[in-house]
Amino acid sequence: MSDSIRPEWYGRLADGPIRQAAPSISQLQAIMKGSIHRRSKRKLIWSITIATAVLIMLIASGIYGFYEDRRSDIKQATIPQSTEWFDVQHAVENFRRFPAGQMDVQHVVPVSDGVLVFYQRFFKENETDISVEYMRKTIWGWKWIHGGGMSASYGNSRMSLFFEYHPSPDVFLHTRTPFPILYGTIVGEATKVMITGRQGFKVEATAFPSEKQIGWFAYLPESAGNPINIQAIGSDGRVIEEKSLDTKEYTSGIPKASEGTLGQK
Repeated sequence: MSDSIRPEWYGRLADGPIRQAAPSISQLQAIMKGSIHRRSKRKLIWSITIATAVLIMLIASGIYGFYEDRRSDIKQATIPQSTEWFDVQHAVENFRRFPAGQMDVQHVVPVSDGVLVFYQRFFKENETDISVEYMRKTIWGWKWIHGGGMSASYGNSRMSLFFEYHPSPDVFLHTRTPFPILYGTIVGEATKVMITGRQGFKVEATAFPSEKQIGWFAYLPESAGNPINIQAIGSDGRVIEEKSLDTKEYTSGIPKASEGTLGQK
């Protein structure tokens, strides 16, 4: 095509769409900065994600380790004369402000997050006593949650069976505990305790000998009904003494009245 007949628009082809679509230097710099920013943002997100995952794993590992250690400590606390056995005893002494050597741990029962500690204090002639403390294992050590005790004099009488009842304190403590429980002592010829209720409930109490008495306890669900029948039984199967318990006489973990016993300390 000769120059003489080229249309007016022909000379503007060099400035057409291709040249107009090409980015300028400033545009290229902006694109590069945006790409770097997006990569940095992705790296930051990945770093935060990884750090969060590691933190969660460390927390989970710490929690798991605590539960494993607590399970081991609870088991050790049930072994007489072990380190944890004495640690629990010292924790009770500190909370109750007992002089050293005034209490003698008789039996330790494991529960889900701690132990029930049964102990004797007075060892007097013609007297019997038993106390129980619920001690929870925490990251700070053994912590007292709930407990109490009973004591009684029997002299030359034929009384053989003594008991105390602790209803569940969960409502006013706002926590879960192994209560309610029924516990006490038997003296003389009695060797075991049988407990029955009106709803078919029947259980032989766990017994643990101590000085001049046998301590005992049983978990007593509220579904056991009323009244509760308690029998002290001799080695020959003979019922030596029998008593009844009305759990309605106890409210908020504190007894209204209890014959031959002392309430919560």
